[in-house]
Amino acid sequence: MKWTAVGAVLALLILVLAFYDVRANRPATFRGEIMDSRCAQMGSHEAVMKMQGFQTPLQCALFCAHYLQNPSAWVLYDANHKTVYQLNDQENVQPYAAEKVAITGTYDAASKTILVTAITATP
Repeated sequence: MKWTAVGAVLALLILVLAFYDVRANRPATFRGEIMDSRCAQMGSHEAVMKMQGFQTPLQCALFCAHYLQNPSAWVLYDANHKTVYQLNDQENVQPYAAEKVAITGTYDAASKTILVTAITATP
């Protein structure tokens, strides 16, 4: 029982520290897929790909971002947490459309936006 309590306290501490880093506007790394905001809200490109006859998520993302939405449509979709993050740097994230990435930046809770400082493709 003693080890269970210690483990629970450590897990809680880790969660608090992770939350604190994001809330305190400290640089953090966010992982997910660069998607158009429409498909990100649905959690995948599947429905639009089927409806439009697209063969790849990239075709879908480009179509949705450029023809169905305004130019500031790129977001980071974290499938593990089912979370959509707005991105302040639309121009530099567009080349990563439909790719899995790691974004370094700070999270601005007021605008619910990641202020991107770096982006790298991940496997």
